[in-house]
Amino acid sequence: MKIGMVCYGTLGDIMPFVVLAKRLLSAGHTVRMCSHSHFSDLLQSKNFEFVPVGNPFDQAHFNYVLDKIIEITDPVENILFFVNNRYLPEAKKWYEDCREAVKGCDVVVLNNFDLAGQEAASVNNIPWVTFIPCPGYVPTAYYPPLSFPQLGRWINPLSWFVLNRILRKIYDVPFNNFLRSINRPERRDIANISMYSKDLNLIGASPALCTEYPDRPNNFKFTGAWIDRYDSSYVPSKELEQFLKAGSPPIVVSFSSMGGTHGNETAKTIVEVIESLNERAIIQKGWLEMVSHTDNPNIFFAPFIPHSYLFRYASLVIQHGGAGTTQTACAAGVPSIIIPFLGDQFYWGKLLHEKKLGPPMIPISKLNKENLKEAIEKTLHNKLYKQNCVAMQERMAKEDGPSVALSFLEEFRRRGE
Repeated sequence: MKIGMVCYGTLGDIMPFVVLAKRLLSAGHTVRMCSHSHFSDLLQSKNFEFVPVGNPFDQAHFNYVLDKIIEITDPVENILFFVNNRYLPEAKKWYEDCREAVKGCDVVVLNNFDLAGQEAASVNNIPWVTFIPCPGYVPTAYYPPLSFPQLGRWINPLSWFVLNRILRKIYDVPFNNFLRSINRPERRDIANISMYSKDLNLIGASPALCTEYPDRPNNFKFTGAWIDRYDSSYVPSKELEQFLKAGSPPIVVSFSSMGGTHGNETAKTIVEVIESLNERAIIQKGWLEMVSHTDNPNIFFAPFIPHSYLFRYASLVIQHGGAGTTQTACAAGVPSIIIPFLGDQFYWGKLLHEKKLGPPMIPISKLNKENLKEAIEKTLHNKLYKQNCVAMQERMAKEDGPSVALSFLEEFRRRGE
């Protein structure tokens, strides 16, 4: 089977596809990775067939969008800002490149929000399967949508109905303008229903962490998280090894590919709080380029380090709430303090607190020294958080998301033959 993977987004959006692609290759399938040229070194190093698609990645513009999003506290509104200012302006180029790149594939796997990629597969009569990193976007009577309170299984459907009416007015117009521009059929309820595949949707989330509700449609399948348990190819630097051996388990800070222009300011806040608590920390610079001038030997600023390696040494993780980062922390048995920027990150922040795997989230727009210090102290001294995280680690260790996804894809292909 030849699988095309259309990967739009940041590093956090792409890494689940890399994990699945490695599993597909090991099973004898062929994988063609289609993504931004910005990630060519990463994707070509994994022995995938790589096709660059879309516009060159513009870090300055991405930072501008993230700065604006931080000012928008409503999760629906900040995603809309991202769509209108980041995704749709480059969607036509993405569609045209992907239309050529996926030719010859038997099936295409892509993100549920990537309508341009979906249309590129459809125009070639290639079936497409969506990857859903966040089950919180899939309607269910048992859990409310983001920004809505839990009102029970009899009232939650009304919340989903109200949200759908709101999203229809907000999202359908700009997306359908795009679809008309490429001579493709319009869709209805794009942000809630028609962004999913009619055939197969793979929810790449842990069923131990995210409850698998009985009312989800049969074409939505939980697989488990698409995360690397351990990247055996990673070799730590001598400086990192020495730091890890030099003292107690550090706090790990990682906002991954969340950008913006306030990295130094954020780093300064975090460093001052950690120093006031006399704790050790590893701070990944990430796309925020977090750097703070300090000669404190207990603070280690690091470039990219695979989370599957780093989190095993952490006392807690301060992170943005990305689906992969959050589930990797849970798989390592480590509590998280979630500082969400946008979208589904608020779902993960809410979920971890509900599961007593960490304290209440702190939106990045509200982060300050006082609430961060309180959250760190509460997390480090709360034995229940650690106990629950270890129990979650044991449950997730029994899961193998990429292998389950592989079996669903192979079954899907057999049905189509």
